[in-house]
Amino acid sequence: MARYKDKMAVHYNKRVRGWKFLVGHLVLTTRQESGHKKPGKLESPWEGPYLVKTIVGPVTCELETLDGRQEPRSWNACHLKRYYV
Repeated sequence: MARYKDKMAVHYNKRVRGWKFLVGHLVLTTRQESGHKKPGKLESPWEGPYLVKTIVGPVTCELETLDGRQEPRSWNACHLKRYYV
């Protein structure tokens, strides 16, 4: 039974995506979580880009705009998406 549980855990963990943001990465935020109304059918659900200023916890970041303005709250990594230029 223990071997079966280990195999199931390995199978499940293969598909788990880790969140890894570093200071200086560009990210996009979800519009709905930032307080805007739900985007329309043809609008993008993401807004930004923002710059990761500090890492507060394992999956929490503080952001700033490209102009240098600090965002008023911290963001959980599940609401962020890496932005590649």
